[in-house]
Amino acid sequence: MKEYHKLVRDEIPRIIEESGKRCEVTVLTEEEYLRMADRKLQEELNEYLESGDIEELADLLEVLRAAAKARGSSIEQVEEIRIRKARERGGFEKRLCLEKVWTPEEDPMLLEEEKLFEMLDWNAPEEIQELGRRKAAGSGNIRCFLQPVFPKYSKNVWTNCALILAGKTDEELRPWLKDLLRWLQDMNWPGAEIIQERLEAFQDDEAFRQAFGTCMLEAVDTNDEDWAENLETVRR
Repeated sequence: MKEYHKLVRDEIPRIIEESGKRCEVTVLTEEEYLRMADRKLQEELNEYLESGDIEELADLLEVLRAAAKARGSSIEQVEEIRIRKARERGGFEKRLCLEKVWTPEEDPMLLEEEKLFEMLDWNAPEEIQELGRRKAAGSGNIRCFLQPVFPKYSKNVWTNCALILAGKTDEELRPWLKDLLRWLQDMNWPGAEIIQERLEAFQDDEAFRQAFGTCMLEAVDTNDEDWAENLETVRR
């Protein structure tokens, strides 16, 4: 197991888990985020100084405009790269700090979490599912309920996961709005209608509009007409 304690892009946890590993992240406070951002700035600056790679300039767009020009490039080229990386790996809006990464063999929580999702499986008796929902309601780990994909438990737990998320507060869900909006890519997915109703009730219009705009651009760029149409149902 490797420990990092570093600021990472929003989609890094998803990418790690899709590779077959697991990770732990925490949501930073504003003070911690500012300190981590400064550390990340220095880290990326050091990488740029070592490599001279134009992609590093994308991470330092605001402070390296002069460096781009000095290297015979243009801010437009750097901006194109920044946009591509943000779409593939996310930005830093969620203030995620990567703490640990486990392989399946190293995962200390695997057995406990597997038992929880076994309870949330729609094939389990309803009283067991209800017990699982109550157990999960007190969990502060929002991300693990966002369309989880496990070899044994996949979409068969999504309905219960959606119900669990629907019971969370706006404050708890705010960092994960884009992930919730991505649940609307296919309204046939289990839990999609539950998530749609929860998004319609979300009160922070400014945070919602920002997340909505990002997802709508992603839908348009990927020619996902169904997703764009579904997003329109929750437009503010």
